[in-house]
Amino acid sequence: MRTLFVAISLLAGSLLPAASALAETAGEIVFVLGQARISGQAAKNGQEVKVGDRLETQEGSYLYVKTKDKGFLILRPNTEARVEAYFVDEQTPANNRIRYELKQGVARVISGEAVKAARQNFRLNTPVAAIGVRGTDFTVFTDAAVSRVSVTSGGVIVAPFSASCAPEGGGPCEGLSSLELYAGRADKLIQVSRGDTAPRLIESGTMAPDKIAPPGKGEPGKLDAGAAIDLAPTKNLESAARPTDPGNTRPSIVWGRWQPVLNQPPEFVLAELQKAGYGLAALSGPYAILKDRDSGWRPAQGSIGFALQSAQAVVHRDGNPNLTPAAVENGRLQVNFTNSTFATSLDVVTGDQRYNLYSTGAVLGNGTLEGAGQFSGRANMNVNGVLGATNAEAAYVFSAGVAPSQTVSGITHWRR
Repeated sequence: MRTLFVAISLLAGSLLPAASALAETAGEIVFVLGQARISGQAAKNGQEVKVGDRLETQEGSYLYVKTKDKGFLILRPNTEARVEAYFVDEQTPANNRIRYELKQGVARVISGEAVKAARQNFRLNTPVAAIGVRGTDFTVFTDAAVSRVSVTSGGVIVAPFSASCAPEGGGPCEGLSSLELYAGRADKLIQVSRGDTAPRLIESGTMAPDKIAPPGKGEPGKLDAGAAIDLAPTKNLESAARPTDPGNTRPSIVWGRWQPVLNQPPEFVLAELQKAGYGLAALSGPYAILKDRDSGWRPAQGSIGFALQSAQAVVHRDGNPNLTPAAVENGRLQVNFTNSTFATSLDVVTGDQRYNLYSTGAVLGNGTLEGAGQFSGRANMNVNGVLGATNAEAAYVFSAGVAPSQTVSGITHWRR
């Protein structure tokens, strides 16, 4: 009986580290752009990430996790990952155990202090390969059949799964079936395909993880993982903001995509900008314009012409979920402050089709541009927008039915 008791006690003792690890907090979500989930629930800034949590991003979405040891795990669009193990022993770093699983998509890993202190105990698993580090910043693309790894700093060691390299293992799989890559070879990738007995070194090109899913706005560049990085909403606002009035450190107008379009990620999160003091000025489909609530507006004198600085547009076809990109050309915007009106026109070009769109409208007392409407007789497109605080810039969203079952929508930014 005593022998059985001792055996049970020893078994329980051996399970304690695993149980402790399951309860461990691996890090904190510091940035969410678009639609991201953690263990099936909407991810939020400041939320803890624990061992066992499944992290997911949708099309055009990004999720940044700052780990407890001051590293980063960054998920780009259409990515799924899981924290399989995260145990840090500050007294005895050799006991550190960190393991991630990347099931699909593109993820970037920046090693933190615990990983650097025990590189032999870090592992990232994909469906086909085990990735270890040499003190590293690296990016991985994977699907069920192939994985590709690029290195920004440090190095990686990669091996396909085999009898001697099981997914349950910890740390790198070293030996004849492994391959190392260091940051000096930015033109190269390591690739492992299902069934390979060893990795291959291939040219980077269009197959690089950064090409498949480019970094999002505000994503750290090449850096040491211990460096302080501010990913607070106001910093993301600065990176998302469009050109501002000269001399202003805070933009009067922020404009662009708030939803993904044509595989391009959103440029900002509406809720975050609204928390930062911006009000929604205009919205049309995936495009939005926000204005600083505290910036105010005072009308100018006479009539002012604005030049088109930048624009985005797409064509929708009924019954077809795919959008077609369009260019915007020959833009004109004239604002008459004497009678509080505006007139604008532009060409939308897609393929061999060119649509000339125009509108007139009113300038309201708060600097809002309100178009007459597509069917008013004074316009063939809908326009809603806003003037900047000092009338040095303007932005508006537009939409118009241009052909049977076809609609054009877009956004424009103008400067004097």
